[in-house]
Amino acid sequence: MATKSTKKAAPVQEAAVTETKKTAKKETAVQAEPVKETAPAPVKKEEKAKEASVSVVFEFADKKVVAKELLAKAKEAFSAAHKDVVVEEMNLYINANDGYAYLVVNGTEYPEDKIEL
Repeated sequence: MATKSTKKAAPVQEAAVTETKKTAKKETAVQAEPVKETAPAPVKKEEKAKEASVSVVFEFADKKVVAKELLAKAKEAFSAAHKDVVVEEMNLYINANDGYAYLVVNGTEYPEDKIEL
């Protein structure tokens, strides 16, 4: 009888060992899977910081001249007077003593196109 019980016990032990191996493989498989990282949520336009309003104002002889407005006026006046010139670069030189802003366009001075301040 001892022989029979040994034979029956062996298949039960083998089944337990096989089951343990399967469980170990499953655990290893779970651990081997890479962890998926989620991308950060995109920042909405409303959440971005707004740029501060910036301006340059010249004050002299009881006058106030806003640089942005003066430059726009100079561009408009130059384009109207010189339709054949393509403006690639424009520099505006302000001379408060004279009361005028002088234009240099594409490296060429245009003293006749001075802008009154």
